[in-house]
Amino acid sequence: MKNVLLTTSLFMVILSLCGQVVWLNPKPLGVNLNDIVFADSLHGVITGSYGTILYTEDAGEQWEVIMTGGEVGFYNLQYIDGMYYATNGSLFSSADGRAWEKIYTNQQYSVNTFRFVDHQRGYGWFTASSGGKFGETVDGGHTWQLSDWQLSPVGNNCSMRFTSAGVGYFSDSKAVYKTVDSCCTWNLIRDFSAENGSIIITALSDNKLMIGIRELFPAPYGYVLLTNDGGATFDTVYQGAQYPTAMEFCNEQRGLISFNKLCSYSDTTVRKLILQTDDGGVTWTPYNIPNLGIINGLSYVKKGDAYIVGYFGRISKSTDDGKSWSPYWPASYDCYVYLNYLGDKKMIRYNSGAKGYKLEKSYDEGKTWIQLPCPRSPSFAEFADSLYGCSVYGYSLYDSVATHFTLDGGFSWQTNRVKLKWNSDFDFRVVSPGAIFLTLSDSSFSYSENNGLSWTRQPLPFAKGKLLPISVDSLLYICGDFTFDSVGHYQIYTWMSIDRGVSWKLMGTEDLYWGYKIVLAKANAKGDILLMLQVNAWQGSVYDKLYFSHDYGESWAITDTIPGVTGFESIDLNEKGMARVFSYDYFNYDYYRIQLTTDWGHTWRTDEFCFPQTICSMVITEDGSALLGGQLGHFLKVYGPDGPFGIGDQRCQNGVTVFPNPATDFVTFRLDTPSPATVALTLSDIQGRQVMCVQDALKKGDKEVSIITATLSPGAYFYRLEFNGMVKTGKLLIGR
Repeated sequence: MKNVLLTTSLFMVILSLCGQVVWLNPKPLGVNLNDIVFADSLHGVITGSYGTILYTEDAGEQWEVIMTGGEVGFYNLQYIDGMYYATNGSLFSSADGRAWEKIYTNQQYSVNTFRFVDHQRGYGWFTASSGGKFGETVDGGHTWQLSDWQLSPVGNNCSMRFTSAGVGYFSDSKAVYKTVDSCCTWNLIRDFSAENGSIIITALSDNKLMIGIRELFPAPYGYVLLTNDGGATFDTVYQGAQYPTAMEFCNEQRGLISFNKLCSYSDTTVRKLILQTDDGGVTWTPYNIPNLGIINGLSYVKKGDAYIVGYFGRISKSTDDGKSWSPYWPASYDCYVYLNYLGDKKMIRYNSGAKGYKLEKSYDEGKTWIQLPCPRSPSFAEFADSLYGCSVYGYSLYDSVATHFTLDGGFSWQTNRVKLKWNSDFDFRVVSPGAIFLTLSDSSFSYSENNGLSWTRQPLPFAKGKLLPISVDSLLYICGDFTFDSVGHYQIYTWMSIDRGVSWKLMGTEDLYWGYKIVLAKANAKGDILLMLQVNAWQGSVYDKLYFSHDYGESWAITDTIPGVTGFESIDLNEKGMARVFSYDYFNYDYYRIQLTTDWGHTWRTDEFCFPQTICSMVITEDGSALLGGQLGHFLKVYGPDGPFGIGDQRCQNGVTVFPNPATDFVTFRLDTPSPATVALTLSDIQGRQVMCVQDALKKGDKEVSIITATLSPGAYFYRLEFNGMVKTGKLLIGR
């Protein structure tokens, strides 16, 4: 890695992950939490996915986000002799839980698990594609001596516990081993390969060990073993239809084990359980705990007080040895399923979640929200402008439809309910105040001009299509049909009506390959249409293609292929013809891509980011920015082509990714340099005055360039990075 030195240290550098992606409200705390440890009765640390570290100094009443938003999660957290340690493949340490330093990294071997016996001496398991090695450190983890003695094969979910300088235990998903000579040799004490599950261990003394087993075959099953003679004999102290996830003892007698209960593969009801012992694990008392998803971490604060952490960033506390647990934190578990952008930074979001339905409004593009009265409808609320919105819901039992509408921006609601026969599902769209269109499942649609007080039904020219109202009178209808011949075609038909469906004109047809189906369609009033088509799964593969039309569907053009994308989750189109498509990584559902095109698919700009929960909806604004809502109340914005401060990229946005490195006082730029290149980096202050300019040469294969801060006052700066003809711009926030 090349370092471009720019001068003095910072306390922290805050930078959005891709320069264009920003979290609005609330901050992303829905990541899965992996481990928790307390240094004393007040101070503690939690580690989690995406480089997340949380810190408390009031016994967990409040948690401060020290860092989050990285690509690699932290796990295997430990506190000993005044130092915190955590690993994400490299080893990090902290003396106070706030400032973290990367103290060890290895290009060939990554730190899989570790355990310190004091502030200097520790042991670890290091893995590579060729296998793994044990290691020992005598200088607090800064250097490690890796042994040639290896375990092969080794499964996943490795853990290590040491009770003294030389005696320790090691487990993977297949077996448990013991060493009495500081990792020089390891002896197998129990083989669990037949269970094909997972193992957790806690060593209470040199010869006393607790083992929790999750057995997957022949049926989901869990049990806990205890040995008092170093593994020569074992006693089963608990067994049941639960599997252990975390284990912690505050002394040799008192401890807790958390369980998730999965009755069978057909019964996917997950139940939570905690076991508590006061006699060293001989007998256990069960207690129920709140639903935190999978529980990953468990820690004592002091005698009687304990915390558990798990999926979705949830944290729960017990003050009575696990008998009862507080509601998880954060308290909300909202899923914002639909967003409306009203223009001029006004937004409406409709929430459907565990606490029911909620409607909220923002006047600052999602930075702050106020709650509105919510219409009594499980259907989303769609707005035609900043004042008029409605929600339409069908009652099949009574063959009726209820229209909930507002005339004052959602602060009050009225309801019209009338008889209207409909079959199964319908889709509704609002094009202007009072004008509502329903697409029914019987090849017809209905419209209302009076807030759902009465409806007029009209036939559609074809079945199973997409109705796209673009004004009160003008409608587009897009449908597809197979042509069975020697080749097999799928033909797209585009119809248009300018009299609310009384008559229809066929605008055009498009012959496509065999096996497509219409998935999504968007249109604007200028006649621009964005169409997403998908290959049927039964042909052996599933992928999507995007088509554009500029003339109400008379002609179509397929877009250029978007690199790395085979499927789209959502599409949107604004009145300027800018289009956004949203997708996730097929192999990693937490990794998302947001693409923008301003030239009808000839070129695309890609923003990539990690997001811990499901993205539920996406809308595009006038300037091409994308607004996305997800579970747990998460909400973020991906800026348009001009960036957050009117500084745009001249070429490919995704040639460079910028991310913060909170372990040291520098910011790292990740690059892809297949050939030698010269990097030019310019920094300007908020008034546009250049404060420094640095050039450096990169060798072929270099992946990172780092800037170390110097003589820069706290505040905002613009950076411009150029290499290989590409330009990346963004904002840098520096604070002390």
